[in-house]
Amino acid sequence: MFMCIDDIKKLCPSIIPEQVQQLRSFVDLLRVYNKRLNLISRSDIEHLWTNHIFPSLLSNLLLPFPSGVAALDLGSGGGLPGIPLKIIRPDLKFVLLDSSQKKTAFLRMAVMKLGLSGVEIVNTRISAPKIDKRLLSRFGVVTARAVANFDSLFKWSLPLLETGGYLLAWKGESDLAELQTVVKEKGLEYWERQGAGSYAQDGIRGNLPKKENKRNRLFPEAITLVSSREKGAGLHRPTSILG
Repeated sequence: MFMCIDDIKKLCPSIIPEQVQQLRSFVDLLRVYNKRLNLISRSDIEHLWTNHIFPSLLSNLLLPFPSGVAALDLGSGGGLPGIPLKIIRPDLKFVLLDSSQKKTAFLRMAVMKLGLSGVEIVNTRISAPKIDKRLLSRFGVVTARAVANFDSLFKWSLPLLETGGYLLAWKGESDLAELQTVVKEKGLEYWERQGAGSYAQDGIRGNLPKKENKRNRLFPEAITLVSSREKGAGLHRPTSILG
């Protein structure tokens, strides 16, 4: 594979051997069950580390999750990014939400086999007219990878976020124009940053490099962080990383 465990260790210096093994076991589960459940694109099955595990872990650098924060993985599917994040941050309290019964069954099985605690699996459709009241204003972070457009993501996510919470969305570069329109309409704020390949070295305090025309093949997505508070609320400005 293009990416090796050493690359993961560079991204997560504090990772321990047990967590490395959990990541490997999770990748094995995705390979086995993807044939039946279509958890990820079949063309991606040989690039799980590069295209799925690494981008999921990268978000832990983008947003320094507070210890023990409640997080919801919206449209979790095969558990991406929720399960890799939970593996390297066992203190996080994760809810993995998906509308597919087959996929939530896989998530329950994966959580059990990986020995993860503090994870709740919810089978529901977040776009339903009535959202489960137990989910409202509950989360410091909502993650969403390959889920709907920005307008829908905001509509579904904001009621779930506590004051000052963040929506962390994995989107393509072509979606950023829509993001700019939506955040302007809603009075929200975000940062746009290119060059995710150096982000692990720059850290969240890193200087924002100038935009480039070419996209880094290793990071074909944008990881976008938007605050649930309005502009001028005194928070650190959220960031969008472009690959």
